[in-house]
Amino acid sequence: MRKGKILILLLGILFITALFIAGCGGGQAEEPKEDQQQAEEPKADEQKADKQEGQKEEATEEPAEQDKEEATEDSSKEEGKMVYVSSDEKPEGCVSCHTKESEEKDYSLTAELTAMSDEFGHPKMDIQGPEQCQMCHPDGEISFDKVAHKIHLTGGEENHFITSYEGSCLQCHALTDENEMVVKGLAKDAELQVIKSASLDLETESCGTCHQNDYSLTNELTKMNEEFGHPKMEISSGEDCLMCHKADGDIPLDKVLHKAHLTGEENSFVANYGGSCLNCHDLNDSGKMTTKL
Repeated sequence: MRKGKILILLLGILFITALFIAGCGGGQAEEPKEDQQQAEEPKADEQKADKQEGQKEEATEEPAEQDKEEATEDSSKEEGKMVYVSSDEKPEGCVSCHTKESEEKDYSLTAELTAMSDEFGHPKMDIQGPEQCQMCHPDGEISFDKVAHKIHLTGGEENHFITSYEGSCLQCHALTDENEMVVKGLAKDAELQVIKSASLDLETESCGTCHQNDYSLTNELTKMNEEFGHPKMEISSGEDCLMCHKADGDIPLDKVLHKAHLTGEENSFVANYGGSCLNCHDLNDSGKMTTKL
């Protein structure tokens, strides 16, 4: 009897031990799930970080592409891309630019003379246009053209007209339908042509700098003979043209050259040389504009 009780007790102890072992084993089986969840969390963080890094790279690439485009634009300017100015941009010449924007920004001709009075002792006066300037500056060493040219075309990068208005002659001048170059505002009744020009200086010395080989002056006259009936002749410089095209004659050279170099839809001089006045003209020390013949 006593042995039976002991046997039952041992079986109970074994049963409880088995349950305990099973319970511990079940608890340990859950632990890998936590480890797996913890392992998955860093993986999600890595994916999020990779996504943010990709967005950062894309954001970095966009300005780089924009900088590349801007650099291309800047390089085209550095390569000397011609900037054309049309003769109808400033229709009134002097008074189209010389205006009073405000009390602080007064660029009127009257204000300019006041500034010149303070700096050079020029008489103060109220003027409305270039025709009044000509009353005191008709000819001689202080003629209107010499004074205006020196003010607008000398001084290099420190000259506001050169840096802001390309130093373009067509801001102040225009070509009439009779091919005469005039000052805007002074030729009130003239019919004006619309032409364009770029301030490109190829540092030419004379007509012969450009007119060489097939385009020599002699060959050009031969072409004009076939097209217009111009007499054939052999000439070596633009000065030879003055023999027939005198300044006070019926067909002065300036009108002939302006028409040939600045007019026409497919003008080679305008397309290839900017139609630039600086390639044919030069400013001497006195402010007089001369022609390179």
